[in-house]
Amino acid sequence: MWIKQRIIILLLLLLCSSPAFSWSLPFFHHDDNSVSKKQVGGEQITYQVYGLSTDASKNAVAWLKADQANIGHPLTPQDVQSIFNKSNPTILQSIQPFGFFKASIIRNSLKNTQKHEWVATYYVNPGQPLRITHLSVTLTGDGANQPYFQTYLHNLPIKQTQILQTETYNTVKKTFNNIATKNGFLAGRFTKSEIKIDLAKYTSSITLVYDTGPQYYFGQVFFKQNSLNDGFLQRFVQFKPGDPYSPDKLLTLQQNLSATPYFQSVNVEPATQDQTNLQVPINVTLTPSKSQRYNFGVGYGTDTGIRGTIGWTLPRVTKSGQYFNTNLQASQVQTNLEARYVIPGKNPITQQYYIAASITQESPNTSEGHTQKVSVGKSNIWYGWKTTLSLSQQFDQYNLRGGPWEHSNLLLPELNINKTVVDNPVFPSFGHSLTFKVRGTTEAIGSSTTFLQTELAGNYIFSPTKLSRLLLRGDLGITAVGDINTVPLSLQFFAGGSDSVRGYSYQELGPGKYLLVGSIEYQHQIIEKWYGAVFYDAGNAVNSLTNPAGSVVGPKQPNIILSDILKQSVGLGAVWVSPVGPMELTLAKPLSDPGKSVSLQFSMGTGL
Repeated sequence: MWIKQRIIILLLLLLCSSPAFSWSLPFFHHDDNSVSKKQVGGEQITYQVYGLSTDASKNAVAWLKADQANIGHPLTPQDVQSIFNKSNPTILQSIQPFGFFKASIIRNSLKNTQKHEWVATYYVNPGQPLRITHLSVTLTGDGANQPYFQTYLHNLPIKQTQILQTETYNTVKKTFNNIATKNGFLAGRFTKSEIKIDLAKYTSSITLVYDTGPQYYFGQVFFKQNSLNDGFLQRFVQFKPGDPYSPDKLLTLQQNLSATPYFQSVNVEPATQDQTNLQVPINVTLTPSKSQRYNFGVGYGTDTGIRGTIGWTLPRVTKSGQYFNTNLQASQVQTNLEARYVIPGKNPITQQYYIAASITQESPNTSEGHTQKVSVGKSNIWYGWKTTLSLSQQFDQYNLRGGPWEHSNLLLPELNINKTVVDNPVFPSFGHSLTFKVRGTTEAIGSSTTFLQTELAGNYIFSPTKLSRLLLRGDLGITAVGDINTVPLSLQFFAGGSDSVRGYSYQELGPGKYLLVGSIEYQHQIIEKWYGAVFYDAGNAVNSLTNPAGSVVGPKQPNIILSDILKQSVGLGAVWVSPVGPMELTLAKPLSDPGKSVSLQFSMGTGL
C-alpha cells in the first residue's frame, strides 16, 4: 500500500511541475466548457472540453496542445487522428491537480468541419472530487511565534475538507517563504512537506513543517562611488546595523537614491551573509549622472497654445549633494524663467532647503502682468504630506482687465501643504489629492498692500466598475483684502480652461478675489485603452458673491442664487491611456452663455 501511495504522490508532483500546467487562474468556479484553436500549419484542431471548472478545462486544453506541439511538423489528417486517440488519458491526468481523481470521459468526438479544420469535443464527468481529510501545518524556529507568521498560520487559504488542489498547496508554501524572507529569516525552509493520497479509501493528508531559522540583521552599508561624500550618502539609509533585515527597506533605499538627480544608475545588493553574527552587509553601487544635464521640449495645448521648455541642471555642485537647476517655459499666454539652488536637509529624502529667483510674464484674458521674485524656502515630507514654507520678495507690474498699470512690492510668506495617494501613478482607478495654500502680507512689514489669501483644492477618483472611473474635482479660494486692485495679477484667481471650467478658454473667467470650481466626470472603457467620457463643470472667479455681472464689486442684490454666479458647462470626451498617462480631448458646451459655441479642448494628466 505504501509503495502504491508513494507512486501516486510522485505522479502528482510531476503533474504539478509539468511545463504545460497552467497556474495563472486566480479563481475557481464552474463553467460549461473550455475552447482552444491551435494554428500550426497543415491541419488545425479546435479543442472543446465540457463539464469541468474553468481552470481545470483550460489546463486540459493546455496539455492537449502540448501533445500536439510534440509532433514537431505541420499536422496531417493521420496526426490529428493519432492525437485524438491518445487524448482521453491526457485529459484525465491533467485535471488531477484540481482534485478530480474519479473523472471519466462520457463521450468524445472528432469532426472534420471543413477543409484542414477539425473539432475535438470531450464531455467529462468530473466525479467526486478528492478532499483534504487531514491537515497539519507546524512552525518551528526563532520566528515561529512572530505575529506575521501566526497571522498567516491562522488564516491559511487551505483548509481541511476542502477539495485538494495542488495550486493552493504550492501557494501556501511560497507564502511562508516570502514572509520569512521579508522579515529577515533568510534560512527559512520546509523540513517536511508532503501530500499523501490513498485512492482506495479516497482520502488525502497534507503535512507541512516550516523552520523559520534564525533572525538575520543588517550589517554595514558600503557605497561604491567617488562623486559624493560617503557621510552624505549614509543619510539616505533609513536603517542601521543591527536592525532586522528587510528586502523592502533595500528597495526603498534604491528608490530614494534613484529619485535624486545625482545618479545615472543605482544598484543595491546584499553581500554574503555573516553566519557568525547573522549580519548581512549591503553593497550600493552608484553610477554618477553627467556633470551637466539639458532638457528640451516643445508641445501644444488648447490652454497655452504652442509651448516650449529648456532646462539646465548641475546635479552635483558640492560633494554634500547641493545642486542647481534652471528652466525656461514659454507659451502664448505665459513665459517663466526660474533658477533654483537646492540644499539637502538632515534627512535628504524628506527635507530640502532652496533659494530661487524667477521672472514671469503673463497675459490671461484682457489682463497683463510682469513679476520678479526672489524666494527662500524649506520643504518637508511627513507621512506623505509635503509641506513647503517660503518667504518671497516679489515685485509686480500689472493691469487688470485692460485697466491702468499698477505696481506692487510684497514681502510674502506662504505655506503650501499637499498629499496625493494613487493606486497607479499612470492611470489610477482609485486616488485622491488635497492641496491647501495660505499666503498673505501686511503694510506693517514693508509691503505695498495688506491681504490674506487661502485656497483649498481636492480631487477624488474611484472606479464604480472594472470598466469605469468617476472623477470629482473641487477648488475654493478666498482673498481677504480691502481693494482687490492692490493684489497683483500673479496672485489673483482665475477659472476656465481644460483643467477648470471647460467650454471657457484658459483663464477666461476672472480675475477675482473669490474662486469656486467644481466638476464631475464619468469615464467608461470602450475598447482597450480608449474611454468615453461625459462631464459637468461649474465655476467662476469673481469679486463679489452678490453681484456676478461683470465680475466687479457693485451694490448688493437680493435673491442672488448660486447658478447666477457659477458658469456651467457640459460635454463629451475621448480619453486615451498613453504610456505616460491619460490624454483627453473634450467638446464642451457652456450652459450659462447660450451664445458661446462648443469648445474643443485637450488635457493630459491623471486628474489628480
